[in-house]
Amino acid sequence: QISGALKQVSVSQKNRVWGVNSADNIYKRIGGKSWKQIGGKLKCVSVGQAGVWGVNSGDNIYYRTGTYGDNDSEGSGWQLIPGKLKWISSGNGIVVGVNSGDYIYYRAGISASKPIGTHWVQIGGRLRQIDTDATNVWGANSANDVFSLSFSIKSDKKEKSTDCDSALIPLL
Repeated sequence: QISGALKQVSVSQKNRVWGVNSADNIYKRIGGKSWKQIGGKLKCVSVGQAGVWGVNSGDNIYYRTGTYGDNDSEGSGWQLIPGKLKWISSGNGIVVGVNSGDYIYYRAGISASKPIGTHWVQIGGRLRQIDTDATNVWGANSANDVFSLSFSIKSDKKEKSTDCDSALIPLL
């Protein structure tokens, strides 16, 4: 058992660990030995190659400045991103989330020079929770059915940035 009491935890491909407790306080694991409290309040936090992203109790969306690339930085502050989501997940060049109506979105235009991307794009289907890693997107709907979200990331020739085609695939 690891010390700490968190209601939600996220780990990246590079083993960066962030979490939130029952009071919505945000924590980052430091050196595998201790937790450091990070300013702000979130009900959900996610760490991945696309950086640290989170949503608060009002479903406001935040990006942690300076965390793109799954580096070991705690970042320099929270940047409010337009839109409303109840759950968010940061992956390899993609950020996905679901809103209070369980509609699915991804953030378009994410790149090293534009880590917050440009806008949210709705994807067909409905999920209550969603998660992504380097190559997959998974989610569960309100009936607790599990789905895999098939997607492909497109990029322009000048700079890799997120844009995707997708389809929900039920898992039996």
